[in-house]
Amino acid sequence: MYMYINSSYENSIVNDIKITDNKETVLKKLGEGSSKFLSKDKTLVIEHDKIYMILDIKNQKAYVYFKRNLEDINKFIEYVDKYLKDRDMKTFINSITSTYKEYDRFIYNSKKVDLVYPAFGIKIYASNNDKLNNGIKIYNNSKFYQKLKDKYFGKENNKNNNYEVTKDEIELGVLFENDDLVEKEIREKIDKENAIGESYINGEMNDFNVAVTGQQSEDDNSQKYNGCIVCFADPKKERYNLNNAATADSIVITNRYIYYSLNNLGIFRLDPYTRETTKIIENQGTIEILSIENGMMTYNSNGQKYYMNNIY
Repeated sequence: MYMYINSSYENSIVNDIKITDNKETVLKKLGEGSSKFLSKDKTLVIEHDKIYMILDIKNQKAYVYFKRNLEDINKFIEYVDKYLKDRDMKTFINSITSTYKEYDRFIYNSKKVDLVYPAFGIKIYASNNDKLNNGIKIYNNSKFYQKLKDKYFGKENNKNNNYEVTKDEIELGVLFENDDLVEKEIREKIDKENAIGESYINGEMNDFNVAVTGQQSEDDNSQKYNGCIVCFADPKKERYNLNNAATADSIVITNRYIYYSLNNLGIFRLDPYTRETTKIIENQGTIEILSIENGMMTYNSNGQKYYMNNIY
């Protein structure tokens, strides 16, 4: 989980640094030698006892990422060992996500698996369209990096079939990366936002809204909106992902709730302040919220228009 901070936040974050400080001020507050950690795009990674902070000095925004520790790796090893033997991707992913619920991103459909645990330094990725990035990847910020490397690196049964085009099913191996996954993920978020910007569902920021920071998908099996973040006019209120995958096929916002649809799942109602989510319509196939007016929701399910009353 991360917290988003922009220029309207007036308090200091760490080391008396404020989001509106310029480059010279930030480096002075961090002390001698800190300039070597400043990237070309004026972003800086600051690690503290309980947080990482990616500070975008140029655009006056930051992501504060709260550290979480993975205390026990034994179940993860058990699931990986089983997967390397039976190559049952569905059971493997279900086992991982049932045991380790602290993922920051989880996408699983017919085209792609993208399961990310930045604080644990673990990423599981599988796609026929992006084979070079496939793998059960262990990053060097993982507490168990060396233990896992000693167990899996170079072993006969630990193979990635990225280049074996004759096989129908993707077979992942355990790979080891020198990057810090927390830093990598948050830098990518900043890069995407700087390139794409934020667009609000209602056109402008009200008391609460949904900012779409990702590009709209052209893949029929993917959600239309990506990078959906619930945000508030009050900068002291923490931003958070609309759902686990931060995606939706349609989004409508009223004065009280955020309504969104997901194909093959249904329509959901989210209270932005309590974060309580309720599924109000179950659906298989495509579903899209068309409008909510005067307490009536109009939606399209598999090409047919339907109505639902008492929606506010």
